Amino acid sequence: LDNVPARVAYMSSDHRYIYANRGVSEAIGLPEADLIGRSVEEALGQESAKLLEPLGKRAMTGEHVEWEGWLNYPIAGDRFVKRIYQPVHMGDGDIEGYFAFIQDSTEQKLAEMELDRQQELLHQNEKMAALGSLLAGVAHELNNPLSVVVGRSLMLEEQVDDPAIANPIIRI
Repeated sequence: LDNVPARVAYMSSDHRYIYANRGVSEAIGLPEADLIGRSVEEALGQESAKLLEPLGKRAMTGEHVEWEGWLNYPIAGDRFVKRIYQPVHMGDGDIEGYFAFIQDSTEQKLAEMELDRQQELLHQNEKMAALGSLLAGVAHELNNPLSVVVGRSLMLEEQVDDPAIANPIIRI
């Protein structure tokens, strides 16, 4: 199991490590021998234990449990993982413990998040381009009648000598 591209642990009914492959050991930062017998809280810390222990309790009721989300590992840091908990039944039907299969998909999740961010940015850019096009159209539509007003005002300005009448025309 050390060569499997996933983390595999076997947990006791009291949620202590009975077995952990090399992937689990490397992510937690403890040699496999030192990991055996430790609780989830002792191995991963209180924050991670709060998330994971309820999953282990559900597995101990016989439920197949799947969970994915961000988890903080002592050595690996924040990682996006999918965890599958599979209970192990004894011959008499009692549950002895459970396997935890952990797949790290942090890089994929980060790539998805970046793609979502870029798609949102593209969407915002498209909205700005549409707004710019709309404003250009409005400006063009306003420019046509306004050019007539400006032209007529210039013609009136040339024809009027009285300053009382010329000043309002100049303002136009």
